Amino acid sequence: MKKFIQGYKKFLIRGNLMDLAVGIMVGTAFTGIVKSFVADILTPIVGLFLGKAKVSEWAYSIQYGEAKEQILTIPYGSFLQASIDFFILAFVVYSLVQVMNSLKEKAEDPQDNSVPTPKDIELLSEIRDLLKKENEKA
Repeated sequence: MKKFIQGYKKFLIRGNLMDLAVGIMVGTAFTGIVKSFVADILTPIVGLFLGKAKVSEWAYSIQYGEAKEQILTIPYGSFLQASIDFFILAFVVYSLVQVMNSLKEKAEDPQDNSVPTPKDIELLSEIRDLLKKENEKA
Protein backbone atom coordinates (compact mmCIF):
# COMPACT_ATOMS: atom_id res chain seq x y z
CA MET A 1 0.00 0.00 0.00
CA LYS A 2 2.86 2.36 0.85
CA LYS A 3 4.44 1.71 -2.55
CA PHE A 4 1.13 2.51 -4.24
CA ILE A 5 0.84 5.84 -2.40
CA GLN A 6 4.44 6.78 -3.27
CA GLY A 7 3.83 5.94 -6.92
CA TYR A 8 0.63 7.98 -6.88
CA LYS A 9 2.50 10.95 -5.36
CA LYS A 10 5.12 10.78 -8.11
CA PHE A 11 2.35 10.67 -10.71
CA LEU A 12 0.63 13.73 -9.25
CA ILE A 13 3.80 15.76 -8.89
CA ARG A 14 5.04 14.98 -12.39
CA GLY A 15 5.22 18.12 -14.54
CA ASN A 16 2.80 17.07 -17.26
CA LEU A 17 -0.08 16.51 -14.86
CA MET A 18 0.47 19.86 -13.20
CA ASP A 19 0.61 21.53 -16.63
CA LEU A 20 -2.65 19.85 -17.53
CA ALA A 21 -4.32 21.02 -14.32
CA VAL A 22 -3.16 24.60 -14.87
CA GLY A 23 -4.32 24.43 -18.49
CA ILE A 24 -7.78 23.25 -17.48
CA MET A 25 -8.16 26.00 -14.89
CA VAL A 26 -6.99 28.72 -17.27
CA GLY A 27 -9.16 27.29 -20.05
CA THR A 28 -12.22 27.31 -17.82
CA ALA A 29 -11.62 30.91 -16.82
CA PHE A 30 -10.96 31.88 -20.44
CA THR A 31 -14.22 30.25 -21.53
CA GLY A 32 -16.08 32.47 -19.06
CA ILE A 33 -14.37 35.55 -20.47
CA VAL A 34 -15.27 34.61 -24.05
CA LYS A 35 -18.88 33.86 -23.12
CA SER A 36 -19.17 37.20 -21.35
CA PHE A 37 -17.60 39.03 -24.30
CA VAL A 38 -20.01 37.42 -26.75
CA ALA A 39 -23.12 37.73 -24.57
CA ASP A 40 -22.50 41.18 -23.11
CA ILE A 41 -20.62 43.04 -25.84
CA LEU A 42 -20.76 41.38 -29.25
CA THR A 43 -24.34 40.13 -29.51
CA PRO A 44 -25.99 43.34 -28.27
CA ILE A 45 -24.14 45.22 -31.03
CA VAL A 46 -25.30 42.66 -33.60
CA GLY A 47 -28.77 42.77 -32.08
CA LEU A 48 -28.98 46.54 -32.58
CA PHE A 49 -28.63 46.06 -36.31
CA LEU A 50 -31.08 43.16 -36.42
CA GLY A 51 -33.80 44.56 -34.15
CA LYS A 52 -33.44 42.69 -30.83
CA ALA A 53 -30.79 43.52 -28.25
CA LYS A 54 -30.08 39.97 -27.05
CA VAL A 55 -29.51 37.17 -29.53
CA SER A 56 -30.22 34.57 -26.83
CA GLU A 57 -33.81 35.83 -26.64
CA TRP A 58 -34.53 35.25 -30.31
CA ALA A 59 -37.28 32.69 -30.80
CA TYR A 60 -39.77 31.50 -33.38
CA SER A 61 -43.35 30.98 -32.21
CA ILE A 62 -45.91 28.76 -33.90
CA GLN A 63 -49.59 28.84 -33.03
CA TYR A 64 -51.38 25.55 -33.39
CA GLY A 65 -54.57 23.84 -32.39
CA GLU A 66 -58.11 24.33 -33.68
CA ALA A 67 -58.43 27.92 -32.50
CA LYS A 68 -54.69 28.63 -32.65
CA GLU A 69 -54.73 29.04 -28.87
CA GLN A 70 -51.61 26.98 -28.21
CA ILE A 71 -48.16 28.36 -28.92
CA LEU A 72 -44.99 26.39 -29.59
CA THR A 73 -41.83 28.45 -29.09
CA ILE A 74 -38.50 27.44 -30.61
CA PRO A 75 -35.74 29.45 -28.87
CA TYR A 76 -33.13 29.31 -31.63
CA GLY A 77 -31.33 32.34 -30.16
CA SER A 78 -29.81 30.26 -27.35
CA PHE A 79 -28.37 27.86 -29.91
CA LEU A 80 -27.07 30.75 -32.00
CA GLN A 81 -25.48 32.31 -28.90
CA ALA A 82 -23.75 29.03 -27.99
CA SER A 83 -22.55 28.63 -31.59
CA ILE A 84 -21.03 32.11 -31.60
CA ASP A 85 -19.33 31.36 -28.25
CA PHE A 86 -17.91 28.15 -29.66
CA PHE A 87 -16.57 29.62 -32.89
CA ILE A 88 -14.89 32.55 -31.17
CA LEU A 89 -13.34 30.26 -28.54
CA ALA A 90 -12.21 27.80 -31.21
CA PHE A 91 -10.63 30.62 -33.25
CA VAL A 92 -8.76 32.02 -30.25
CA VAL A 93 -7.51 28.59 -29.14
CA TYR A 94 -6.45 27.77 -32.71
CA SER A 95 -4.57 31.08 -32.92
CA LEU A 96 -2.79 30.42 -29.61
CA VAL A 97 -1.80 26.92 -30.72
CA GLN A 98 -0.42 28.32 -33.99
CA VAL A 99 1.65 30.91 -32.12
CA MET A 100 2.96 28.30 -29.67
CA ASN A 101 3.85 25.91 -32.52
CA SER A 102 5.74 28.61 -34.40
CA LEU A 103 7.67 29.56 -31.25
CA LYS A 104 8.45 25.91 -30.61
CA GLU A 105 9.67 25.40 -34.18
CA LYS A 106 11.82 28.51 -33.93
CA ALA A 107 13.32 27.32 -30.64
CA GLU A 108 14.08 23.87 -32.07
CA ASP A 109 15.64 25.18 -35.31
CA PRO A 110 19.41 24.54 -35.07
CA GLN A 111 20.19 27.13 -37.77
CA ASP A 112 18.41 29.94 -35.92
CA ASN A 113 20.88 31.93 -33.83
CA SER A 114 18.32 34.32 -32.34
CA VAL A 115 17.44 31.73 -29.68
CA PRO A 116 20.59 30.87 -27.69
CA THR A 117 21.39 27.22 -27.09
CA PRO A 118 21.04 26.34 -23.39
CA LYS A 119 24.35 25.98 -21.56
CA ASP A 120 23.76 22.34 -20.62
CA ILE A 121 23.17 21.42 -24.28
CA GLU A 122 26.39 23.21 -25.27
CA LEU A 123 28.32 21.29 -22.60
CA LEU A 124 26.82 17.97 -23.68
CA SER A 125 27.74 18.74 -27.30
CA GLU A 126 31.33 19.48 -26.27
CA ILE A 127 31.52 16.24 -24.27
CA ARG A 128 30.15 14.31 -27.25
CA ASP A 129 32.72 15.86 -29.57
CA LEU A 130 35.57 15.08 -27.15
CA LEU A 131 34.41 11.45 -26.83
CA LYS A 132 34.29 11.14 -30.63
CA LYS A 133 37.88 12.40 -30.87
CA GLU A 134 39.01 9.94 -28.17
CA ASN A 135 37.33 7.04 -29.99
CA GLU A 136 38.93 8.06 -33.31
CA LYS A 137 42.42 8.02 -31.73
CA ALA A 138 41.97 4.55 -30.26
